[in-house]
Amino acid sequence: MTLTKQHVLDIQKNGIDWFGEPLARDGIYGPKTAWWEGILTLDPKRQAVLRLALGYHAVNAGEATGRNDGTFVDMLFEPVGMQKKGYAWCVAFISHCYRMCGADWPIYHTSAWQVIDWAKKNGKLVPEPLPGDAEVFLYPKVSGEDWKGHGRIVTGFDAKTGRTAGVDGNVENAVRVGYRDPRPNRFFVRPEGLTGTYGALVMPTKLVDLDGLADR
Repeated sequence: MTLTKQHVLDIQKNGIDWFGEPLARDGIYGPKTAWWEGILTLDPKRQAVLRLALGYHAVNAGEATGRNDGTFVDMLFEPVGMQKKGYAWCVAFISHCYRMCGADWPIYHTSAWQVIDWAKKNGKLVPEPLPGDAEVFLYPKVSGEDWKGHGRIVTGFDAKTGRTAGVDGNVENAVRVGYRDPRPNRFFVRPEGLTGTYGALVMPTKLVDLDGLADR
């Protein structure tokens, strides 16, 4: 099917790219427009989750002084009364986005281990993610310490390599967009209510390697 310029402009109207920036309304069917066309086949709640999470990246939301602090971080922890504590906030960012967009996320999770344990017990793990699902992983266990981990919201998945694109909280003190490669103890979690009919989904490209950045 050949897309007309008007059809492309219709896709681009009110669209965003995988960095949360508005699509250029130029009628050119490039990779970012193709990615957004796929996102438009997702159910409205998934679209809302992606818009919200990527929107925080677009405005460089993050910490005040690099100590897991500030009004944005406090807002993420307010539902569980953990403001001004200096906790890692990547999973609280996921919980905030899901709750704000009406996904069925009954526990306001704040740790990766907590999400994984809940997902296993409640049948929320999926083998491959769709945009809007959560990716959560654990770091290698250190003797004498609790499990430490990280979580993010998926924006794309490459089934051949297992690489994911996503938007992460608490990476170098802010909300960041980038890719991550497969690793042990990685899990994909799908909240209730994120359903819909899915068309062709495009993997975002030209992303930063977040595995090489500090995220805890």
